[in-house]
Amino acid sequence: ATLESLKKGQEGKLLFSARELADIERSAIGAARIFTQFKEMQTQTAVGSEIIAKTKTAMRQALAKLADRLDRYLAGEYGIDTETKPAEFQKWKSSHQPFHWFTEFYGVMSHGGFDVIIGNPPYVEYKDVCGQYAVRHFDTSDCKNLFAYLLERSARLTPDDSRIGMIVPLSAFSTDRMVTLIAEIKSHSSMCHIANFGWRPGKLFDGVNLQLSIILQQREKPQPKVFSTRYILWDSLGRSELFSKVQYAQVTDDRLPGSVPKLGVLEVASILAKLRRRKSEIGECIGGDGRNIVYYRRGGLYWKVFVDFKTGSSEEKLLSLKNTIDKYAIIAVLSSNLWFWYFTATSDCRHLGNRDISSFPFNPEDIPDGTHKELCDLGRQFVKEIRANAVEKVRIYDGKNAVECLSFSVKRSKRVIDEIDRILAEHYGFTPEELDFIINYDIKYRMGAEAEDG
Repeated sequence: ATLESLKKGQEGKLLFSARELADIERSAIGAARIFTQFKEMQTQTAVGSEIIAKTKTAMRQALAKLADRLDRYLAGEYGIDTETKPAEFQKWKSSHQPFHWFTEFYGVMSHGGFDVIIGNPPYVEYKDVCGQYAVRHFDTSDCKNLFAYLLERSARLTPDDSRIGMIVPLSAFSTDRMVTLIAEIKSHSSMCHIANFGWRPGKLFDGVNLQLSIILQQREKPQPKVFSTRYILWDSLGRSELFSKVQYAQVTDDRLPGSVPKLGVLEVASILAKLRRRKSEIGECIGGDGRNIVYYRRGGLYWKVFVDFKTGSSEEKLLSLKNTIDKYAIIAVLSSNLWFWYFTATSDCRHLGNRDISSFPFNPEDIPDGTHKELCDLGRQFVKEIRANAVEKVRIYDGKNAVECLSFSVKRSKRVIDEIDRILAEHYGFTPEELDFIINYDIKYRMGAEAEDG
């Protein structure tokens, strides 16, 4: 992007001599001077069209000459011998389409870069394009998605006190493989605001069934302050008022490196802080010989199902607990409104992964016997109710194979779930207001018509 970036490669080897660098800079300055003249001619009525055309041609020739030189350097980094294999060089240029910010925007880059970058980068897995071109020397390489590379590149093209605004998948701030992207953003920000949006019932882009985040990044020397919204759901009729009601709260929790918690208000930050005081997690209960099993479904938009019996779902997974753990206490906690809020606050809000269960701060061995018994009793009651309210459905696969699958109406057991939350609120020391928030979390949508588990 700058002269400094041309001096040394990723491994510190010298790419150009001081003489070559000086020559490149003189060429870039010459091209920038011609470009400045060309721009000024656009507003001068006395300048004839022939002079403008000649200036434009000279500018293009100067840029083309400099770009060719840098193309050959870059091709060499890819192992292309540009002198003896010109056809291979031309093939590489066609496939990789090199673009040099230093030459194309010399005037901008020589003054530090762009003041503002905004965009909607491609949400494309790197594996889907790596056969066409290679992405090299990016700190976010292990994120394996082009939007991460564009966010990193944007930071390299902007000086201190600039602004970056991007619309990216919500998973950018809630999955383990994005650890390096989150670290990259924090290392180049003084302040960062992340707004998180659902995809049902309303969505940001019609026809795009993705949860999305809007990141607004202020570039300065890193003393990062990160702010986030809650996981925002809305009806299509409320779209016009959506952004006027966005609220942020500062994020100070970094217990999950691949997650920027979705908060929105200080009360929610307080709930998360009280959870984090508990060092023991459900992950410590996982293990055993496979006899103490909880069945659960990865799918489900407004509810996740945890039971002690097989459900017949293709999304069904097993949670094997240590034999000393009463699985009904775990079922109760994972069926609570509190856990569901934690799931939406820390995950991609779509796919239930191992981390979403194992990282929740709860261990039945750390609670009083009376509280443990209450949770186990409520867990058994919840399983009994949800089984009684289940409906058997038959799914046909490939027109041949019929599979019986249970469909649940979890919301019909809301009374039991709320009682579980009252016990957990006392355990974690929640205030009445915090308990009220948890019990009523997204209740409009979770208790609505589309909230049945498929």
